[in-house]
Amino acid sequence: MPTTYKCNSCELEFDIGWFHYHDFNSGYGSETLLICDSCGTKHTIQIAMSNRGSEYYCDWGIIITDVPEGSRTKLVMFLKKLLNLDLKSSKELLMQTPIIIDKVFNETERDEVIDSLTDLGVICRAELFKKEKNESFGPIQKDLLKGRKEGDWVEQEIYGETKGPTQEFELSKQKCINCHQSGTLRSELPKNYSTCPCCKQQTLAETGGYVT
Repeated sequence: MPTTYKCNSCELEFDIGWFHYHDFNSGYGSETLLICDSCGTKHTIQIAMSNRGSEYYCDWGIIITDVPEGSRTKLVMFLKKLLNLDLKSSKELLMQTPIIIDKVFNETERDEVIDSLTDLGVICRAELFKKEKNESFGPIQKDLLKGRKEGDWVEQEIYGETKGPTQEFELSKQKCINCHQSGTLRSELPKNYSTCPCCKQQTLAETGGYVT
């Protein structure tokens, strides 16, 4: 939750802190607002998603086409547990031909159930019930550091090593876009902190915050 601060001397006002997005189509899931405690310049980190999921959302069901006589009792107990049925309902389901398990499975769950049924000697297949495009799917982006300069947000050079698919970086090694000091970018301030990062007067006050 970002926190808002305002200086009663120079009128500097800024927000700092983390918040998440509601739209992930850009490949970014959240953002951290920063302030340079040396000069008062605003910065931000756009945090990339390390996993954007599959290209499509698929809901799978399973159709059982043949149950050998020796597998029926084990299958009754398996369906009872899988579908949270009572014993009578599980036996009634076994009377259907074919047996349609219309519980929604993802790909991993589907494969696990198919393997379990196969181990019981049951003949079955997966059935695709629904397929929807994942609008957030796409290439993995990199974390971005931006600074406010002449009214615009400008992407900055990253200093030090990065790690992971999103090229995560260490904030303490980054420089302010304005005063070029390193280690001065802050995503939070100590409680009752009152020194304005711009004019250096003891007139900075916390004025609120917000939740995204």
